[in-house]
Amino acid sequence: MSHGLSIDTDYIANNIQTYIDDNIFFDIFEEDIISETLAKTSLNSQNFITLFTQGKLKYSSCKLFNCVRKCKVCIGSFDEAIQILESYKSYFKLESAHVLIEYLKQFRSEHVSDSNEVTKLQAKIEKLKTNLQKIKDENHQYKNEISFKNKENIQLNRSINKFTEITKLLNTDDFKSVYKFLKELSTQGDTISMSISCAVGLSEKKDSYKNTSLINAFRKGDLQLVKHLIEGGCDKEAVSYNGNNCLIISSGNGHLEVVKYLISIGVNPNDKNNDGFSSIIIASENGHLEVVKYLISIGVNPNDKNNDGFSSIIIASENGHLEVVKYLISIGVNPNDKNNDGFSSIIIASENGHLEVVKYLISIGVNPNDKDNDGFSSIIIASENGHLEVVKYLISIGVNPNDKDNDGNSPIIVASQIGHLEVVKYLISIGANPNDKNNDGFSYIICASQNGHLEVVKYLISIGANPNDKNNYGSYSLHLAAKNGYFEVIEYLISIHVNVNDKNKSGKTALDNAREKENENKNYKKIINLLLQSGAQ
Repeated sequence: MSHGLSIDTDYIANNIQTYIDDNIFFDIFEEDIISETLAKTSLNSQNFITLFTQGKLKYSSCKLFNCVRKCKVCIGSFDEAIQILESYKSYFKLESAHVLIEYLKQFRSEHVSDSNEVTKLQAKIEKLKTNLQKIKDENHQYKNEISFKNKENIQLNRSINKFTEITKLLNTDDFKSVYKFLKELSTQGDTISMSISCAVGLSEKKDSYKNTSLINAFRKGDLQLVKHLIEGGCDKEAVSYNGNNCLIISSGNGHLEVVKYLISIGVNPNDKNNDGFSSIIIASENGHLEVVKYLISIGVNPNDKNNDGFSSIIIASENGHLEVVKYLISIGVNPNDKNNDGFSSIIIASENGHLEVVKYLISIGVNPNDKDNDGFSSIIIASENGHLEVVKYLISIGVNPNDKDNDGNSPIIVASQIGHLEVVKYLISIGANPNDKNNDGFSYIICASQNGHLEVVKYLISIGANPNDKNNYGSYSLHLAAKNGYFEVIEYLISIHVNVNDKNKSGKTALDNAREKENENKNYKKIINLLLQSGAQ
């Protein structure tokens, strides 16, 4: 079948298993090809015996011997060797094989255990392997436990050493050293020493403001130290010298994560200090928007008020925290809410010069002419506090520059009284009357003289104000400047020739007013001498 063909014996050798399984190897190949192929083949004992059995059916013992004599056979045991020799003996009539067979059988019986014993030994070996792994695992676990115990021992030894330091610190008033020590314990995670420190009262040592380490940790926003102190036994309900508890302090300083932690361990978000400040009010006061949002998200009342009636929106407006104001209004807080004195958000924002807050409140419809209990409007209170830009803005949107409070004080009167020259000049420039008076007859120049504001006095005189103008009690600028001890104002008024001997309705002159306070300070003696030198009697 192979005549005239080029046979690839390497391919046949690599795939001989297929030919053996199909029992076709000796049918399709000639003797020379079989011999060449088997020379390149390595068979296990079972395949060799099978192949040998198939070959016996086609070839004589001589031809079959020539075919298989170069085949390599892999022997895995005495039994396999014996089986092959027995095949040789049976087909090739090799009596010499009998001796070898008997020898191998004898050797096997004397030196090789039977298969059952081998199986048992193998099972024992596997069991030993399993036990060995178990021992290794247990050993690893014991090593870990020993390592953990060593660490505990090290920490315990450190704690013993720390106890000496704790004892030393208990006998000192050096709060900074105490706080530093507790901070180090927290950083090191030394919970044993921290618990001891809390138990013996070291954590209750106070600074010059009567605040403990826990209170200071709240103020600084040190969440790690806060947790360790509370877990070590410190009272989470501790309060500062002015009644601020941990949540109020943390909220006031904008420490959101500390606030969240305190809420999580049960601190009441509605607690108040001695003045009625709650967490949300003090957070609004300091402009901590994220804290405000969080507190509202857990149900805190945004309309809550302190003892003076300040709500979150009023106090945020007072301090110029525009974003807090906007947020509170966005969730429905009343922008016209008032405190106990009748101050609304716009009035208090004007008082403190927060122009952007004033503009925003007016933009959402707040009344710029709103007044407090004493009749102070935004323009009056802005003038009193010298906030020129707020005054200009209010005038620009139509607010009355001559508005008056319950005592008849107008913007220019209060500006003169406090000495805000630029505000006075601006109000005069838009037509304010320099001789206007309040209900007690105090004009701008009287108010400025009474409070020692020389530059305002000079300016008012320069635009025609009457230096001899009197109030309802008959007192004029010189009387009140002498009474309050303002030497420079008196000197200036005398220089423009006011009457030094004019009397008020009580019959007193400027000299009389000065003499009543002669013993208060040396300044009055200077005033008395000046008045006498100027003809006062």
